[in-house]
Amino acid sequence: MSSTFCPMPWITQSTRNNGDIRVCCQANVGYDQGLARKETTIPDTYYIVEWNRCYVPDPAKLISATLQENNRFLDDYYQGLDLAFDKIWPHFKGHSALLKSLSVNKTILMRVVYSDNNDVITSMLFKDIEDANQYIANSNLEQISNLLKEENFRSTIDTIKLSADDTNAWVNDKRHRQLNNLNIVKENKINLDYIDYWDIRNVGEVYNAKDANLDEARNCPMLKQVRLDMLDNKWPLACKRCEDEEAAGIRSRMQYERERWDKLFDVEQAHKNTKADGSINTDKLPVVFYDLRFGNLCNLKCRMCGPTDSSQWYDEQVKMFGNTYQDTQGIVELVQDEKGRYKPKIDLYNWYENSAFWEQLEANITDIRHLYLVGGEPLMIDQHYEFLQKCIDRNESHHITLEYNTNITNIPERAWNIWKYFEKIEIGASVDGVGKIVEYIRHPAKWRILERNMRRLDDAEGNFKMWLAPTIGILNSRHLPDMIIWVLEQNFKLINAQSWKPPITPHPLHHPKWLNIKILPPEAKKEITEYYEICKPRIRELIFSQTDKGPEKKEELYSKTIALLDNYAIFMNNDDWSELLPKFWELNTKLDNIRGESLENAVPELYNLIKYSKPEK
Repeated sequence: MSSTFCPMPWITQSTRNNGDIRVCCQANVGYDQGLARKETTIPDTYYIVEWNRCYVPDPAKLISATLQENNRFLDDYYQGLDLAFDKIWPHFKGHSALLKSLSVNKTILMRVVYSDNNDVITSMLFKDIEDANQYIANSNLEQISNLLKEENFRSTIDTIKLSADDTNAWVNDKRHRQLNNLNIVKENKINLDYIDYWDIRNVGEVYNAKDANLDEARNCPMLKQVRLDMLDNKWPLACKRCEDEEAAGIRSRMQYERERWDKLFDVEQAHKNTKADGSINTDKLPVVFYDLRFGNLCNLKCRMCGPTDSSQWYDEQVKMFGNTYQDTQGIVELVQDEKGRYKPKIDLYNWYENSAFWEQLEANITDIRHLYLVGGEPLMIDQHYEFLQKCIDRNESHHITLEYNTNITNIPERAWNIWKYFEKIEIGASVDGVGKIVEYIRHPAKWRILERNMRRLDDAEGNFKMWLAPTIGILNSRHLPDMIIWVLEQNFKLINAQSWKPPITPHPLHHPKWLNIKILPPEAKKEITEYYEICKPRIRELIFSQTDKGPEKKEELYSKTIALLDNYAIFMNNDDWSELLPKFWELNTKLDNIRGESLENAVPELYNLIKYSKPEK
């Protein structure tokens, strides 16, 4: 079997929280997010906006500051230069917001920052002259350029028209520079410096489940290419997250879904059902698995989330970052309602209220085998209960498995009454630790309520399957074996009850990167890795004290559990992102101050490990 094969591009339809259709729920690493975009024609000509600047007193000083690795803030690019940056900064701030929006919308096909002779050059590639001119008009670039001229800079802005062939040569040159690190600002973990959408220049508007033809979206250029890559045993660009996890030995969603659907749809069937261009016959191969993210309505505001994931984040978003943020549909503006609470000026997240989406789902109801329901908090979404009731009324619920990713803070009676009619209920509980640590990460969750609901679910009758699915980031990195030990000590009947499965089913936090475990300083990583080893004897003792397994099953479970710890240690140690620690301290402390919380009180073991890395005020 192909190691890069996954059935999801053939049999699944997946949405983001805003309704944008994508390849699957894991496609959240990389700029394009695995989005399903409509095909457009490729133009014969392109336009480059080229911004050249030279610091006349010492050109090399500007070049050196620009090309240094891991620039953290905009003023780092002008480090060591004698200029009044405070006067220029407000104009840059507006430019950055616009740049993000144009990148998300694919108005900019490529952006590179590099040096040539004595100049630093920022080049942006556009499909048409109108977009290029609009960018110059809206970007503050002319104001910034004029202000730099007052600070002993030579600065020019040019728009250059190129043929398709010349543009391709230009792109190849910049890619060569990037690959060989030739006087170019490399893409890094902090800045959006290197944007390259040249290979998807034939796509435009994103299919959105609110009003899209769902069948048509299944043969978008991205999905056709993903299928061809998988069948050619290549990692698709959209599957970067699974690729990274498997490289560290962590079980990926791709592996999980391959096993789940092996008897229904394997790689041989994929070959048989895929045309030469990567398209499929959607009538012969209907969607059997829907992966649906119902907006951002939620009752928690977890530290690793944000306004795209939780409506509870709006006020804190304004306090932390201002009243705008980036979504795949562009820049979202938050405004106050009559009660003074912030909400989006245009709500992107109520897409599931559109009847056209549910009508298409109902038309396919006989083929549905699996519904993966996520939020926000999916148990708060009324429309999904209405659809489930229709499945029951049409006598179709018996062949449908419901899988939820839920914070289990509130399980309404309505859910219990409906669930009993479905083939299977699978619940992945987003519980990131035990006690104060989960309350800190998933504010304002209360441990006593989470524990009560875990025990109620563990006693549930019927065809239930449940697992604890913590997101492992810097805040609970050291706590991971403690949570495993706690689960083993509870002797749950249902939770992670499969004899071969480790006591918890974690997944690594990829974004935001300032909460990723890779940012830990080397000394902390060493101590955490050693702590994992220290905990292994206790884990072994608890597993081998279980009375419902034979010696071989116990050994298998222990091996898989310690392999889980080992693989997270590998994932943590594979990269050094410690340059992000100042950003962690800045943002986490800011959030502490807003919420009246403290890392030192909530997670003292971690705090003591990394407190020396906290920047001085």
